[in-house]
Amino acid sequence: MDNTHSQSSGYFPFLDEFDSGFSERLLDMHLFRSGIGRYPQAETARHQKEAIRTDEKLFSNAEQINALNHLINQSRYAEAQALARNITNRYPLQGYAWHALGAILLQQGQTEEALIHLKSAIVLLPSDAEAYNNYGCALERLGRKQEAERSYQYAISIRADFAQAHHNLGVVQRELGQYDDSHNSLQHAIQIAPDYANAHYNLGLTLVRLNRIDEAVNHIQVAVKIKPDHPCARVALDIIQANLAVA
Repeated sequence: MDNTHSQSSGYFPFLDEFDSGFSERLLDMHLFRSGIGRYPQAETARHQKEAIRTDEKLFSNAEQINALNHLINQSRYAEAQALARNITNRYPLQGYAWHALGAILLQQGQTEEALIHLKSAIVLLPSDAEAYNNYGCALERLGRKQEAERSYQYAISIRADFAQAHHNLGVVQRELGQYDDSHNSLQHAIQIAPDYANAHYNLGLTLVRLNRIDEAVNHIQVAVKIKPDHPCARVALDIIQANLAVA
């Protein structure tokens, strides 16, 4: 969502509070929720933290993470959410589970809570482009569009061929009135994924803002050809063509 994407400069204001003590605060919150009973042999918070870190090292990612992925792939979101919560409660430094929980909540429209969990994910998984992309989606839904733009840019700086992040960046840039940047980002998404219907559709909308109507119609038509049941493309195409007929 090339130099027009403003690749990561290494400074993101929304990351200012993500200092090196964040994992310690996660452990503190976890201990506050779970209480001393889980580790009766641990007489102090410090000993409890050491016990948790030992658990983290012994955590078998494969079994529970595969089960979590299976539930998500089966669209069994309530069960997936419960399992993700269980994993994050038991293993508070497991970034993938925080990411999964945040993504599930985002899909269910619980954006504010999703943002909290996705924030934990990007701290624990600083090289996870998808986590930054989903974090950007949550920010955008909450109206924090400039922060969302930076999050998408950071996702791209991690993974340059991430078509969805280029697409999302292009959409938020259009919403911010950055039409040339939006055009370039959406073009880049299409170069990576030529059959990306939403990218063609949104590029069409951006081209309308740039008063490049013929190109806009072409891209929206491509979106309809790729995805005949696209929920918005046919309506947009009809509106544009009706306005052309009147003109």
